[in-house]
Amino acid sequence: MEELTIRKAISTDQDRILEIFQSQDAKWDIPYAKQYYDDYIKDANPDDMVFVGIVDENIVAVTGYCPDPDIDDVYWLNWHYTHKDYEGKGIGGKLLDHVIEMLSPKIRKFYVNTGSRLLNLRALNLYLKKGFKIEAVLKDYYGEGEDQIMLGITF
Repeated sequence: MEELTIRKAISTDQDRILEIFQSQDAKWDIPYAKQYYDDYIKDANPDDMVFVGIVDENIVAVTGYCPDPDIDDVYWLNWHYTHKDYEGKGIGGKLLDHVIEMLSPKIRKFYVNTGSRLLNLRALNLYLKKGFKIEAVLKDYYGEGEDQIMLGITF
């Protein structure tokens, strides 16, 4: 496997980004992601940033961030997905490191939320490994037995 390259997402990346969601069976996120990336490409959210991770000339991961609409020095991690065929290779961690490195000098707090399903456990473990702390658990948020876990890291 070649080295990971990270760059800002461009309009022609959108279909491949959505394929990454499909590889993870993230059916519930796909319509929201499509709308988000449509808006991102149209510059509807000029403070948002989306990055893709590229291996062997293929986009294999996506991540990004957006500012909190109410608090200047607080940001949120946007969808952080790695294609199923590239899981466990450190790609998600490198992308998250890239985002944290970009944001940490200029923000106070960085948040992310995830679910408690088995699918989300890899992400939850990554966030904890990178220094995020669980700050809230919303019981049954996504449905019976599936909680929303909110994590944050302070700089």
